[in-house]
Amino acid sequence: MTVAEAKLRVGTIWNLGRLRGWPLSGDVLDYAFWRGNESTPALSITPDGRGFKDHGTGKHGDMVTLLAEVGAVSVAEACRLLVQIAEGVAEAPAPIVLPPRATPEERRAKWPVFSPFPESAEFALARRRRLPHFAGIRAASKRGLLVTLNCFDAGAIFPAPAWCVTDSARVGAQVRRLDGKLWAKAGKTKSLPGSLGGWPIGAADIDDRPHVLLSEGEPDMLAAVTLCCLLNPDPVTQVPRDSGDLAFATMCGAAKRIAETALPRFAGRTVTLIPHVDGPGSASSEVWRGQLRAAGATVRTFDLRGLLNDAGGQAKDLNAVVTDRGWAAYRDELRQFLP
Repeated sequence: MTVAEAKLRVGTIWNLGRLRGWPLSGDVLDYAFWRGNESTPALSITPDGRGFKDHGTGKHGDMVTLLAEVGAVSVAEACRLLVQIAEGVAEAPAPIVLPPRATPEERRAKWPVFSPFPESAEFALARRRRLPHFAGIRAASKRGLLVTLNCFDAGAIFPAPAWCVTDSARVGAQVRRLDGKLWAKAGKTKSLPGSLGGWPIGAADIDDRPHVLLSEGEPDMLAAVTLCCLLNPDPVTQVPRDSGDLAFATMCGAAKRIAETALPRFAGRTVTLIPHVDGPGSASSEVWRGQLRAAGATVRTFDLRGLLNDAGGQAKDLNAVVTDRGWAAYRDELRQFLP
């Protein structure tokens, strides 16, 4: 039996999962279970059942690729295993009938109600993020980039208060718990259902601002707004404030490309990238740089290498530098952050 014949005999990844005893739930594998980590995002199966995408790593492929991933074996070994599985099947199992899948628009229509971020919680969130001032929290809130909501967690009786970065397009929303605890199935942060993958949150509100600061992740967005407020104190009171001249956006996940629908919003702008200091951050920033330049933007990068976190190690992200200690130690270096 050839591999192609084996694929036809097995039929779909749902059937393969049923034959192998994998934890299937509707159109997803509940977890990327072979990693032994239940906080890993779900692995989704394509509507025809013949492909998959791992939202934790960006890996995708067919049932052979998935067998190789699950068993940590070569593709050649996965092919032999698939043929062996298929030879034990008298005929293709009856297909699993799935309910119609909600569109992203339908899923977004069910989002919880967003509320303005309360001033009473600004200082607490700034302290939790180790930011040296709450001015950035207030500025992000006033711009509509930071909101609050009550979000149900898996198995919870009551919704958990959360903070969320989003923009006026309401196609992307990234949520973290206000108490700093982890979500049961999503770790520190999760996207609301139907969020458009690759949408740079904040892109909808660039307006006519000529400079955009594009960070990686919602904590770095808050750190970027905070830093700009610190660098723009009131001339009389010296209180940090939002100048309003810069636009802020953030990519929530280093594995994603910028959504094609968002790219025209960056045309003619000067975009400062603030990537994480790691392999994925470097690789993703190269992709984003190419996309932005092709869209007509001028791109520069704010390099964090050489700046230390509060523990004395290399700072991985902007939030690790924009702290009480970092602001005091690297004030001159951080001034280069501005275009």
